[in-house]
Amino acid sequence: MKIFKIISLIIISSVIITLIISDLLISFTTNEYIYSNINQIPHNKVGLLLGTSKYFKDGTQNLYFKNRIEATYELFINNKIKKILISGDNSKSYYN
Repeated sequence: MKIFKIISLIIISSVIITLIISDLLISFTTNEYIYSNINQIPHNKVGLLLGTSKYFKDGTQNLYFKNRIEATYELFINNKIKKILISGDNSKSYYN
């Protein structure tokens, strides 16, 4: 039983350490690509608008949809993107 506890502790600790290191590595390597001011964003030929449903199944508004549309609009009218590539929302099996 003591060996099982030690192995469990090692596995749990390894998972936690891996998650922390992964988070720090992602944050460190992507920091230069995160902008809080639209004036800092460089011009790009194409902006990718990731698809999502406008409403949740319970009928409430999906704020991811709202915020993505607003951000894309702001980028377009401020000449930060020339074209918009819109992905599907995959809400129906025959539509993508």
